Amino acid sequence: MTEKTANAPYLFSKKIIFVFLLAIWCMIIIFGIFTLRKPKWLLKLSDPGRKTEAMVYIQEGNKLMFNEVQSSPEECEKALYYYRKSLEIDPSNLDALANSGIVCMLLNRLDEAKSIFEKCLKMDTIFQHRTYMQLADVYQRKGEIEKALEYYLAAAGTNPYNPYTFRKAGLLCMQLENFEDAVKYLEQSVEMEKSFGNFYKAQLIEAKYLALSKNDIAEVKVIDKELQKTDLTKDLQGYDKTIFEQTLLKSRDLGFAHMYLGDAYYYKSAYASAAENYRLSMQYYPDFAGELNNKIASALENIKK
Repeated sequence: MTEKTANAPYLFSKKIIFVFLLAIWCMIIIFGIFTLRKPKWLLKLSDPGRKTEAMVYIQEGNKLMFNEVQSSPEECEKALYYYRKSLEIDPSNLDALANSGIVCMLLNRLDEAKSIFEKCLKMDTIFQHRTYMQLADVYQRKGEIEKALEYYLAAAGTNPYNPYTFRKAGLLCMQLENFEDAVKYLEQSVEMEKSFGNFYKAQLIEAKYLALSKNDIAEVKVIDKELQKTDLTKDLQGYDKTIFEQTLLKSRDLGFAHMYLGDAYYYKSAYASAAENYRLSMQYYPDFAGELNNKIASALENIKK
């Protein structure tokens, strides 16, 4: 009797330890089952960690792709690996998806790039204008000019303050021998490029996209109200336009726009307008001088006939 009484505390402690260990094992088994089934609440708990890990891979890919030196095919392949690793961790990451499409385009995997950008278009309702331009680039590389033009115009429809889309639309219209529309879009591009008001609205659009991505509805409403204004004179008075105007004095974009516009007028047999735009192209971007001097000479010769 005495021996049983002496062992009682020991046996009781042993039971407590057994129950404690059993509880731990049950929790591990239950957590394992939940992990296999991947309930939504569990996935949400791991979201911040997964997004951080995915971002590490994106940054590694970006180091290879977005630098001052053109990336080699080997670097592109490695970047694509990093973007895909990111997508394995976070399939909803649009940055990784869009960047993988850009890499595929650079590697001339055009059908793969097209498929990726079409997926981006379905997933993203905020930055659609960028995806439209990327799809347009893919179609242009594939030689499907009409389809490329359709997507550049779609990009212009979602962001009407981007001169690049109109310049590209004008260039593609020339390739389709639609010189009337080419002149229309190229003149629009030039006008927009030279307008500080348009530059201001383009910045507002970018700010709106950023606010939408952060779900900042109050900021979106303020920007929309500003964009609806037909007269921005008072708003623009508070800005120093000096840097903007100095930048325009030597502008590669205006150089291209005027060169294309000169070509469009030349094909329309409007040789005086062609020569004038070739001169403006050289003024804005002197590197074109060698090529454009011959074009000017040809336009002037046709005027004399």
